[in-house]
Amino acid sequence: METEATDGGGWKARVGSIFPGPSLLFCIYQFLINFKPSEPHVAPYLVSVKGFTNQQVNHDIFPYLTYTYFLATALSTPAVQLLGYKRVILLGTFCRLFTRLLLLYGNTLWEMQIMQVAYGIASATDLNVVFGAYMFFMIEQKHFQRVVSFAHAAKFLSELVSAEGGQILLHLGMSLTSLMYISLVAVSIGTGLAFFLPDAKSDPGEEIDPQKGEEIALSPMGMVQWGHVKWNSIRQLYQNFPLLKLSIIWVFASNVYYFIDNYGTILFQARGPDTDMNGHVGAVMCLVASFTSLLATYLEAPALKLGFIFYAIMQAIFTFNVLVAVIFPVLWSSWSCFVIGMSGWNLVLCILYAQCGHCVQNHMYNFLFGINTTCALAFTSLFQLIVQLIGNPVEFGFQALAMYSGLMTLICVYLALSHFLEYGSFTFERTHANVDYPAMQALMTSEEDEEENLNEVEIMSLQRHPYDPR
Repeated sequence: METEATDGGGWKARVGSIFPGPSLLFCIYQFLINFKPSEPHVAPYLVSVKGFTNQQVNHDIFPYLTYTYFLATALSTPAVQLLGYKRVILLGTFCRLFTRLLLLYGNTLWEMQIMQVAYGIASATDLNVVFGAYMFFMIEQKHFQRVVSFAHAAKFLSELVSAEGGQILLHLGMSLTSLMYISLVAVSIGTGLAFFLPDAKSDPGEEIDPQKGEEIALSPMGMVQWGHVKWNSIRQLYQNFPLLKLSIIWVFASNVYYFIDNYGTILFQARGPDTDMNGHVGAVMCLVASFTSLLATYLEAPALKLGFIFYAIMQAIFTFNVLVAVIFPVLWSSWSCFVIGMSGWNLVLCILYAQCGHCVQNHMYNFLFGINTTCALAFTSLFQLIVQLIGNPVEFGFQALAMYSGLMTLICVYLALSHFLEYGSFTFERTHANVDYPAMQALMTSEEDEEENLNEVEIMSLQRHPYDPR
């Protein structure tokens, strides 16, 4: 009996050493909500099963996802502040479930449009926004890189298994509707699991004195004061110049990732309309992206030592990758561009998220992810709009992307040199934002006496440790 107890304790210790804190639960949750064998076949399903035309699918249904995702991402930061991390994640999970139900039982155009709106809201609570900030809020900083890498690997592994499994089932004669039901079951289990996600103690939505919080939040003056405090917090956050430089890379270099994600498969179709390998190329991308997610844990130390030179090197690789696809307008170069671009930038994102997280103090990860991702989406939308207005968004778009990626390489080199001149080394130091909240309070109370009580509550809440009991 003693041996069994010892073995059990050793087994738990080994699992805990690999998956710190609740990270194993985070990975299982990510695997379940992304296990959708029907996802690569949504457009054919809407046409062949639901009876919509290609014109309706491309122009009347899918655009709602883009608009909603951007708006929901912009609103995710205040939503977490008002409701708390877990409630917002639960809302996103239920939106995922609602999306699957509408795909199965909705038949009208407006129902499909609502389906895309629901999916856009759900996407804003994913790893790149709310859930990423939630993970940082819940774990120690020394585990940031490992947890981010594991969660991204779980996501891509789920997409790989579900996509290839769905393709096999289709070849065996299963219908698209049956794949939709399998996706519904997986997302339903993920929805149930979401209730077991640990509460973010001292949730930002609960950081107000319960005796005064309601009247402050509901009064117009209270909302203005609350917004003023948050604006000062954000301003102080980005006065940490290493974080500001990393955020510049996050915002502007993300355009390469988003553009390839949006137009990569369209480029396949334009250069090889008769090939049936595109789905398998997507599976290869997911496999390589899972590997690069885990690889990020081993490259964390070299990336810190190289500093911004690391991002310049990676951006140069992306530039060469896109140039090959432009110079050689054949199918294999398109596949290479998609796989290397998506999986390589996923490696950069995993490292970038962790490095940015180490620069944040007072658990303001919600602001970091919400603001940076919103700005990245806004810039990407502007870039794609300009490309569409000037020329063909596919062939010309990738030519413009190659030039843009080359420019981002030069910007990364400039950031590296400026960092060297300022700190005497390329090495990136994990400096924290020096947010002087007492000074902020004194400043604001001198502006308006009515704000004194709110500022005291806000400052005390920002200094509270996330593992304190409610």
